[in-house]
Amino acid sequence: MNKRIRRIIAIVLAVSAFSTIEPTKYMNITGITKAYASSTVISDFQVNKAATDNGLTLYEDEDYENTTDFKSSIDTYYAKTSSSSVNLTFDTSSNYVTEVFKDDSKTGTPFDSGEEISLDKGTNTLYVRTYKESKFDKNNVKTNIVEEYKIVIERKTSSTNDVQLSKISLDYGDISFSKTQTSYDVDVNSSVDEIEITAKPSKKSYTVEIAGDEVTEDDDYQESVDLRKGENEIEITVTDDDGNENTYTLNIYRGGKSNTTTDDSDIDTTQDKIYLKDLELNNGDVELNYNKQVTKYNVNVDSSVSELTIKAEPQDDNDTVKVNGGKVDSDYEKTVSLDDNSTKAIQVKVKNDDGEQRIYTLNVTRGTVSQNSTTNNTSTDTANNTTTNNTSTNTTSNTTTNDINTNNNSQNQTTSNNTVVSKWVKDTVSDKWKYYNDKGDQVKGNWFYYINDNHWYYLDDDGYMKTGWLSKDSKWYYLDENGVMQIGWVNLSGTWYYLNADGSMRTGWLQEGTKKYYLNSNGAMQTGTATINGKSYTFDTTGSVSN
Repeated sequence: MNKRIRRIIAIVLAVSAFSTIEPTKYMNITGITKAYASSTVISDFQVNKAATDNGLTLYEDEDYENTTDFKSSIDTYYAKTSSSSVNLTFDTSSNYVTEVFKDDSKTGTPFDSGEEISLDKGTNTLYVRTYKESKFDKNNVKTNIVEEYKIVIERKTSSTNDVQLSKISLDYGDISFSKTQTSYDVDVNSSVDEIEITAKPSKKSYTVEIAGDEVTEDDDYQESVDLRKGENEIEITVTDDDGNENTYTLNIYRGGKSNTTTDDSDIDTTQDKIYLKDLELNNGDVELNYNKQVTKYNVNVDSSVSELTIKAEPQDDNDTVKVNGGKVDSDYEKTVSLDDNSTKAIQVKVKNDDGEQRIYTLNVTRGTVSQNSTTNNTSTDTANNTTTNNTSTNTTSNTTTNDINTNNNSQNQTTSNNTVVSKWVKDTVSDKWKYYNDKGDQVKGNWFYYINDNHWYYLDDDGYMKTGWLSKDSKWYYLDENGVMQIGWVNLSGTWYYLNADGSMRTGWLQEGTKKYYLNSNGAMQTGTATINGKSYTFDTTGSVSN
């Protein structure tokens, strides 16, 4: 055997021996680097649902029986999803690059970490390949591979009927929601020109659109929609990860589908959008035509009815309900005593954890309350509703100081022993107003609800009617020059303030329809630019935030 032949045989034997000892991936004699999972260049990877970092469950078998985490010893993984796309994320050693391919061709398109990869319906095979940074050849992606894994993903279809909302609620109008019912007719009064809709999906991964605008968990899945008079068709669309969608339709009739809705003048749009689900008197024996947007009711009962059991159930079980300052029981009930032949103002307050509240007032008359035979009140003092041409006496009606029952319909009334009762009186020395109840006692240091004008007043410790700012129980209130407690927006010396439904001064953020305002710690409405909790905001001249 000549030297040349012996040299060739020696080279072949050496190559064979090296191949037996070292993995093929360390060889590049032929120009191809093969991938095997025994390497640790990739320490972890994750297959995620469409446009998220929520990982799919990985299996080591095609029957989806044995789940597994990433292991370098496993080179083929299985997963299933209804998503129309996925993305893969990797933990790769430095100086290496990992790409994903949808096919096994040498000119396949690479997808980077986190990049969305569309899936066909049925079986999809993805190839995860790692290269040294300088060795990736886009013209032949099957060369110089350091590691390779296969992921077999089964894309399953889901039924549209399974894509559902878990809740639809409205701030006006009634809706009895069911997941499977997709069309609703809702009547609202003609004064309601905007409606707030809440539509929560049955799964957080679902996308929800209300009237074409996407809503998210960050905004409580709420959207305000303008209403024109007559019929308004509003669509709510819920879409899953696969693009399957379901549409709920609200047919909202502004002004009512029929003419049976409550008179517009009764609707209270000044208070917070929090409501009672139901308001019932004496188990329904006392009729009350309840509408959640109506907050004032006049109720007449027979003189034999000495007490009234009020059941006030909130729309949200977490809300607090009080009747004349006292909490209702576990059945949402509270009983209030009634005086014969008098009218009693009963307040029902519902309040949530955010401080939003709504007050319903029941003016309940038991028996007969005598009225003036002549009520020629041609001149009225707006500060105290005292009439100047009232020719009759012996009138009675009710006012309350918290839960104190006092009769006060009659102005300028005195008893036979000259005791002043149920009357506003102006003190000639202080030039201030004070009020005497039906027992002739001066009301002092308390709130006073005057039923004749449905307003709240405050009498200070000396019994004088308060005006201007009032600090009480760590809250601020504003009473105008007539002593009337203010609610809603108030402009004082060019500065706007907002008073809640209970009269307390609002601070912090305030949402009104589609507009959002900010009230500073002193109650003043913010305009211009301001940094709030580390974030910069711009407010226009009306106080509405523009960013």
